[in-house]
Amino acid sequence: MQHVENRATFVTRHLARRLLSVFPGERIPRTSDIAGELGVGFGTVEKAIVALRDGKVIKTRARGQMGTFLLERDLPRQWMVAGLGAAVGLLPIPNSMLFVGLATGVTKWFETTGVPFTLNFKNGGRSRVSALVDGRADFVVVSGRTAELVCAQYDTLLAAFSLPERSYYAGHHIISRADLAKQREDWVIGIDPTSYDHVSFCEALFPGSVKREVRYVNLPYAIMKGEIDATAVHSRSLLPLEVTSHLHVNPAEHWDDLSPDDSATVVLCRRDNAPLRAVFAEAQDPVLIHHVQKAVLNGEHEPEY
Repeated sequence: MQHVENRATFVTRHLARRLLSVFPGERIPRTSDIAGELGVGFGTVEKAIVALRDGKVIKTRARGQMGTFLLERDLPRQWMVAGLGAAVGLLPIPNSMLFVGLATGVTKWFETTGVPFTLNFKNGGRSRVSALVDGRADFVVVSGRTAELVCAQYDTLLAAFSLPERSYYAGHHIISRADLAKQREDWVIGIDPTSYDHVSFCEALFPGSVKREVRYVNLPYAIMKGEIDATAVHSRSLLPLEVTSHLHVNPAEHWDDLSPDDSATVVLCRRDNAPLRAVFAEAQDPVLIHHVQKAVLNGEHEPEY
């Protein structure tokens, strides 16, 4: 009896997960197809479908020879029955108020889905994308510039959704040593190799200059210690108080040349992650993320992530 119960539970879990790739209004797989996939009888599959219906996980309607169609579902309940754990997201380190607001917005939006999630933070779009490709994260947040680049490079990835322009970058500043006497063409520029964008920005702002690799969070300290002369940072970066007196800060020229799409926030996921794609497709409009982000920037919402 225990064996039968375990098999029934397995089939129900598999079916719940399988149906996450089916959207309301679409036909669900035939009983014979599921039975063939799992090597079980038709009756076992039928019982799993009934269990999902009775548990108010899904609602279906038979349409004769056309098959059975999914009408609606309880997405959080289906996620739980499917035995899926928390969706893992990787966001940029919240070292600017723009990213603080972004992390808060993603947190509040995901809470509306009812699906368990956890957010982690990692510097550099290149590092976050690598984690997504390797399966160490379920979704990552990057700039529009990075999203376009990596989606062309990896056909396994797609942009789940994007936010309005300037939700990821709102401008850049050049920071340099306050007592710097050298001519700009002689500066040594710090670049973060984990970031597609930072390398690109610094190459555009300081063409021909000597570059030295420094992680983004260490850039102000590297300037203060004389290891580099200057670099580019987000205009809303939270600079450490102990180094600000050693820095000279100026707006970066040609910032407005950046495409509006490049400055937008994009959420990437893997094409084969049907459960998460269902969440992104059916949950509340992600524009909520941007609304919360703006509220944080305006001091109308406490950071929460």
